[in-house]
Amino acid sequence: MELKFLLGYVFEPTDEVLIEHYLLKRMTGEILPVAELNLVSECNLYSEEGLQEAFRRIQELEDKEENDEDDDDVRENSLDHFIPSPTFNKELFFFTPLRKKSHNGNRIDRSVGKGTWKGLDKGHPILDAQGRVIGMKKSFNYDNKGSAQHLQWDMKEYSLDGICLQNPNIKVKDYAICKIKKKARARGRKRARIENHQVAEEEEEAGESSSHSYVGAGAGAGAVLSSIESEKQTLEEETAAETDIFNNNIEDDAAHGWVLSHISFDDLDF
Repeated sequence: MELKFLLGYVFEPTDEVLIEHYLLKRMTGEILPVAELNLVSECNLYSEEGLQEAFRRIQELEDKEENDEDDDDVRENSLDHFIPSPTFNKELFFFTPLRKKSHNGNRIDRSVGKGTWKGLDKGHPILDAQGRVIGMKKSFNYDNKGSAQHLQWDMKEYSLDGICLQNPNIKVKDYAICKIKKKARARGRKRARIENHQVAEEEEEAGESSSHSYVGAGAGAGAVLSSIESEKQTLEEETAAETDIFNNNIEDDAAHGWVLSHISFDDLDF
């Protein structure tokens, strides 16, 4: 089935939409909105393999956008802007299972290998149109000291709460939707490194080109200088002759009001 959307359509769901139309439907086994586009994909963010896959996919989106910015033709001819996608915000949404620290407890184990998702708040309730609590939203930083990914990523976690937990059709428990994006300052540092590397390469190429020019000029330097002196002498003789002719003509025609310095020999017809 071919899917068509209005130009400029972007996947920017509200907290309420994520809870009611995506997470709740995922946990009750219902069909998700526009399921063909996989706008919220399955990925275990609390496993090392799953988390690295999520990081890789988001980084690919950023690299693609940077390449498109450097090539206007690619952006103008691309059809990507017709597809509702979170790529425009450089963030992705994932369904992920939650792993409890103990079988009977409620605390979630947020460690991933040597790293962990460090909580930044205690969570904020998500309300529906009637003001009822339907979910919880929490913020996290990725903490992994010694890793290149340390403090480079933000995550928002959306989980069911309140009346949604009372739904009798829930088939899957301990699930959440997570929205992950790379921090702006991390993207800025990456772009700066790329630009500095490009400048260094250009300066190196310019230096090599200049060096080759000096080397090539060595053997024939005398002949080149001799030729330049000869051409200079000829030009001076021709200019002197043209000046004499011009001075003679301008003395006979004072009505023009021209000063010699205002007239270029290119404008004269001898």
